[in-house]
Amino acid sequence: MKVTQQQEAARQTVLEIELDDDDLDPYLDRAYRKVVDKTNIPGFRKGKAPRRVIEGFLGRERLIRDVMQFMLNDVTQKAIQEAGLDAGGAPDVDVRGLDPVQFSVKVPLTPSVELNDYSSIRLERQRTEVPSEEVEEALNKLPETIATWEPVDRGAAVGDLVWVDMEAVVGDESWKNENGQAVISMDDELKDNIPGLLEVIVGMASGDERTVSLPLPEPIADQWGISAGEAAITVRAREIKERVVPELDDDLARSLDGDFENLGQLRDKVRTNLESRAEATDESQLRDAAVAALLDLADLTIPDILVDRAANNEIARYRATLEQLEVDFDDQLLRLGQSREEFRQTVRARSLGQLRVHCALDALADAEGIEVSEDEVNERVSHIRRRHVADGKDEASLDVDLATVAARDDLRIERAVDRLVEIVGGEVPAEVKGDENDG
Repeated sequence: MKVTQQQEAARQTVLEIELDDDDLDPYLDRAYRKVVDKTNIPGFRKGKAPRRVIEGFLGRERLIRDVMQFMLNDVTQKAIQEAGLDAGGAPDVDVRGLDPVQFSVKVPLTPSVELNDYSSIRLERQRTEVPSEEVEEALNKLPETIATWEPVDRGAAVGDLVWVDMEAVVGDESWKNENGQAVISMDDELKDNIPGLLEVIVGMASGDERTVSLPLPEPIADQWGISAGEAAITVRAREIKERVVPELDDDLARSLDGDFENLGQLRDKVRTNLESRAEATDESQLRDAAVAALLDLADLTIPDILVDRAANNEIARYRATLEQLEVDFDDQLLRLGQSREEFRQTVRARSLGQLRVHCALDALADAEGIEVSEDEVNERVSHIRRRHVADGKDEASLDVDLATVAARDDLRIERAVDRLVEIVGGEVPAEVKGDENDG
């Protein structure tokens, strides 16, 4: 086997490989064993023709193609090992010819990451105060969230819910609500749907009926399966309900889950919730800022192959989602205002950013000696399995080995961010285990 390695550039290298007859022999023999029992050769019993006869009958190139994928994978791995390359992912293989067999192998090497003096990074932790005004605003909105709809014995008013029977006639076409009644929300949205209908229903009591002539807009007409235009619309009111918002008082506090005795305790709980939310936001912003500072300080080189592959995978997932929704990919790009190439560059930039973050944090985990236990990994895999089933998927369809690798990697990266937050806050051990990782 003749292997020529090009000069490494940007953590990628290319191996030019050419196989001679001796190299090909075991692969041709493998191909022969695959086809000999299926090939009828005059003068030979099935399965008994020697390889030279099968090769002459089917052609050498046919046998090579039959075993091509196995041969390329096998030879490529051997060439990478013999060249002593630290591959960072699967290579790209391009077959150049079959006589002789020649192919080019573009190998992505492990990304180069130099973290430099990351232990010197310092960031101020923001502590957001929750003003009393924000507490009162949230408290005052609470009654709206638990408002109820109660029947009323009066004419319908704006803001009510009204159950109605409806019929619409345009020329010789007609429509009526199939379920016998519809719920009409008495708000401005109704004006946008059928102009004038809101004013017709206002004042109607249960049992009232009104017939009016109104212009039926095309979107509504299409939805109802009749023509747009002037329509005779008959409305019969069935039931009217109004929204009842409770008073913000001690009784409301006692009615809620949480064992509140009065409004003051409820107010304290609202403040605690807002402070917890603000603290979580502050923590998230600090973690993001710490990672950004780490990336600013680090020197990273990531092979283009890995970036392109990540982008291709994301685009494939996006297109699969669109197909499930029966949305055309090019139509979606039109709505986004992007060409295919612009969309790809957007996705590629995002993929590069994600890879940079992962590589830097992975190097930090190495430098800080971060490890995760098997119990933690198993617990995370169990969570993945439960979520898989909750999504309506068959538990047997979960690739547990892949889930385990992903769980271990995710946990390690999470621990790395935890440690980074300690570092930027000044919690640095007496001895730093390392400040760079070249692999």
